[in-house]
Amino acid sequence: MRRLFALALVSTLALGAVTGCSHETSDAGDTAGADLSSSDRTAIMDALRGTVKPELGNQDILFVVSEPGQVLRQSGNFAWLQGRIELRNGKDPETKGTSFEEDAKEGIMDGFHVEALFQKKNGAWKVLEHGVGSTDVWWEGIETRHTDAPRAIFPWLDSGATDQSVAPTVRIAIMDGLRAVVKPEFKGQDIVFNVSGQGVFRVQGDWVWMQGKVQLRNGKDPSIDGTDFQTAADDGVFDGFHIEALLHKVNGSWTVVDHGVGSTDVWWDGLWDRHPDAPRGIFPMLDGK
Repeated sequence: MRRLFALALVSTLALGAVTGCSHETSDAGDTAGADLSSSDRTAIMDALRGTVKPELGNQDILFVVSEPGQVLRQSGNFAWLQGRIELRNGKDPETKGTSFEEDAKEGIMDGFHVEALFQKKNGAWKVLEHGVGSTDVWWEGIETRHTDAPRAIFPWLDSGATDQSVAPTVRIAIMDGLRAVVKPEFKGQDIVFNVSGQGVFRVQGDWVWMQGKVQLRNGKDPSIDGTDFQTAADDGVFDGFHIEALLHKVNGSWTVVDHGVGSTDVWWDGLWDRHPDAPRGIFPMLDGK
């Protein structure tokens, strides 16, 4: 499954100062590129609402781009947005009776994430391409379809992104490989991995080292009721929802070699010696050594 990376939640690099602080702007998200005025932000949101609201049966929606991994970037007359749709009461919209109803029934709607490319023409922001709840990375190659759009607005093209400089499809395949192992440990809860902030996501060749946090798609902590983590918590050896994982690409698939969730000790100490084929450069604890 290909998901918003964030899905899946991979950190994007902030190239500029955060502007704005309302619910439909990026106060914790990524606002790289030129400063985006309040009037432009409002116009961008209104343009997207004008496109998406009819698709959702004219429900009273807004767009959240204030969470880690979400993006609102503008440069010149172009803007790129990655966020989430919700009702003004904070709940998810209904899909019944909308153009998304069949997709939801068939299992090909992955929540209410939204991505959109905008262009400002004759003083008005217009939606060029957009997607809602896509289970694939529909926007892959969008920068080549719109060659006049500044590359700086697309987070996956960040220059100097040493820990994130892999294709979106690769990042998502890695996250899906890890989710296949960790999701059953959480009794099938709809989890994602957040590697923003102090997280780490390093890829070199066929190896990946990741440090981040396990959370639900709504940003809340998963439940540990009925899981092995509940037993660990009862024994005082569960330290929250941090996760560390080493993955290796084998026969075209990303496989979890070692991982830990909520460990109270540094279980990965010496991991590079136990797996000498893994490049030492992916381990931040070896930087400078």
